[in-house]
Amino acid sequence: MSEYESNVMFRFLAGKLGPCRAVPAQAAFEILLALAISLLIGRGSTAASLASVAGVFGLAHLLAWHSNKRFLASRT
Repeated sequence: MSEYESNVMFRFLAGKLGPCRAVPAQAAFEILLALAISLLIGRGSTAASLASVAGVFGLAHLLAWHSNKRFLASRT
């Protein structure tokens, strides 16, 4: 199923680690990336900048879920 994944990083991790270990690795990477971006934007660890970045990440995940849902519906 990972061959249909549009997230290049997850496909790479799934190929190297396997799908079960790729999920927590991807989550850890995204958390660290969100923290790094919020530190750059907010010039410090403020809750508002972290919430903004987390909202963007959440929206990206919702859009990916919706896209996958449409893709799977078209395959049946």
